[in-house]
Amino acid sequence: MQPIALNELWTLVVALLTIAVGTGVIARVPTLARYSIPPAVVGGFLVAVLLLVLQQLGWKFSFGTLTRSALLLVFFTTLGLSARLSALRGGGAAVALMSLAIGLLAIGQNAVGAGVAWAFGEPASLAVFLGSAAFLGGHGTTAAWAGQELAASAPNAFDVGMACATLGLVAGGVLGSVVATRLLDHAARAPGAGTAKAPVHGEVTLHSDMDDAKFGLWTSSDRWLRQLLVLSLTIGIALAWQAWLAGRGINIPPFLACLLTAVAFTNLADLLKHGVDLETADLAGTVALRLFLAMSLMSLDLMAVLNAAGLILSAVVLQCIVTGLIAVTLVRYAATRGSQGSQVARDGAVAAGGFMGFGLGAMPVGLSVMQRITLQHGAAPRAFLVVTLAASLVQDLINAGVVQAALVWAAP
Repeated sequence: MQPIALNELWTLVVALLTIAVGTGVIARVPTLARYSIPPAVVGGFLVAVLLLVLQQLGWKFSFGTLTRSALLLVFFTTLGLSARLSALRGGGAAVALMSLAIGLLAIGQNAVGAGVAWAFGEPASLAVFLGSAAFLGGHGTTAAWAGQELAASAPNAFDVGMACATLGLVAGGVLGSVVATRLLDHAARAPGAGTAKAPVHGEVTLHSDMDDAKFGLWTSSDRWLRQLLVLSLTIGIALAWQAWLAGRGINIPPFLACLLTAVAFTNLADLLKHGVDLETADLAGTVALRLFLAMSLMSLDLMAVLNAAGLILSAVVLQCIVTGLIAVTLVRYAATRGSQGSQVARDGAVAAGGFMGFGLGAMPVGLSVMQRITLQHGAAPRAFLVVTLAASLVQDLINAGVVQAALVWAAP
């Protein structure tokens, strides 16, 4: 039977329904909300299961891809617009060390991914989908790289990467809390350790691949039209120079070109004292990511995921170990620079837990871990500052560079 092809409009309708289903399920299953599993991921997996059942009954569907591709460019453009490098001065050496930890994590995760791929007889290009594209990057980054020509030799790269990213969300939420709590317990047993708690500070939010925050943004149409102009202009310039380089044999993924152009745009705007409207950019990016994820996960091949279960679980276990080692050493040290007294242990433990959360899953998972720990043990403002600054400014740039280099190295 010929597949039932849905056009772009009906693909969008199904994606919106998918997100609505995911939101309803999360409202009834608090555990999903606890680990910051996005509605698009929950709904997307459920729709993928339904489509698998329908396929077994002889009904197969295909979806439009043009809208999904456009949403990907919008999302990575908004990521770049939020990367204001002037904020790095506020964190000093601690942020530099945290950025180094992120770089080491990206390299380490891809090295682990390469080892797992080799052990299971898979091509080297699958390494990033068992590595930093899936874990440090998340669902959006995985789907973006899976569609590139450099990943063409990796079988089921999209399906394997999406499964790893989903399991990483859960592992990051669980292990982040465990690691932070163990570090605090160890510090409390040390000779002369105090037991006083500092006042708990308010919640911190940050834009990322999985941000599900409620913005409450009431804006005029003029404000949104200006933001649409910025997004359109940035994407247009990015695609122009990306195509120019491609004509000369230098291939850069379009979404990466948009990310780099947006970083240049927002920092130039800061220099000219006309900063980008980050609130509307953040909301536009969140909406684009939700729809992109829903559209991507609707086409997930669940049979391929089940057939690769051993490969995926091996990668998850090893990535937890690598991320944990970096968290309890370099990250804990970076977060305690400038802290004094009993605050040293708290900042180090909270930062390590948060790093585990976003290093294996996504930044909202890391923030959720840090907030849970500070509610129980007291505030850790320096940990929040260092982790959120480094993650928001350099995580995507570093990871994109490392993934690109890994895929080029693995190209046949």
